[in-house]
Amino acid sequence: MARQSFMTRFTIGFILAFCLVTGYAQYETFFFKNEGKVAISQADVESAAQSLINGHGARVAIYVVVTGSEYDFTQRLKADGLENIYGRQSDLLAIYIATEEQYSEIRWGSDFDRLDGGRIRREVLNPSLRDRAFSDALINTLQEVDGDLSNPLVSIAYSLGQFCNTPTVLIIIGLLLFLYFGVKLGATGIDGVDNSSSWSSSNDSSSSWSSSDDSSSSSGGGSDGGSWDD
Repeated sequence: MARQSFMTRFTIGFILAFCLVTGYAQYETFFFKNEGKVAISQADVESAAQSLINGHGARVAIYVVVTGSEYDFTQRLKADGLENIYGRQSDLLAIYIATEEQYSEIRWGSDFDRLDGGRIRREVLNPSLRDRAFSDALINTLQEVDGDLSNPLVSIAYSLGQFCNTPTVLIIIGLLLFLYFGVKLGATGIDGVDNSSSWSSSNDSSSSWSSSDDSSSSSGGGSDGGSWDD
């Protein structure tokens, strides 16, 4: 019975480790959707976003639509997992453009509280939008945001994250977690610790992990939106 319980918990530990590793591998940093029926060079925009992604650990999201509003922007961010009931992701930098309403908005997470998004929208984004130069509007805005931000520690953390995201490292992490759970759960079974108590402790640990994951969303940061003529 004890051995069966050990194998059950060992299997659960492996599944949890596998989910953690695969979830990290699917982490996205650039979202781009052009439904606005306007010409935009996605390659150039993505290239401009790389400085924010690599240098500041940002997740950059850009939405260009024909008709939309602040509400539509929110719904799109939620659909892409960038905003939820607790707020937007702390590392978010998002730009929204609705061509028919001539509406523009910039949103940013709490990691970039020092960003003056209102100035950038009015002085950089909107002038190019009024000229219908949509690629320039996005590229110049991303470059201006990058110029306003400076945080070398975030850059180092992102580089480490990219390194850990390589297939070889992910496999090693998965194996280490597998061995960790196996040894820990095996030792628990051998020592004769009450199974229900151990399982309760495991549940408490899982609950703590879930809470930590939710905290990546934040009500901090800011936003600035309105007409292109602002």
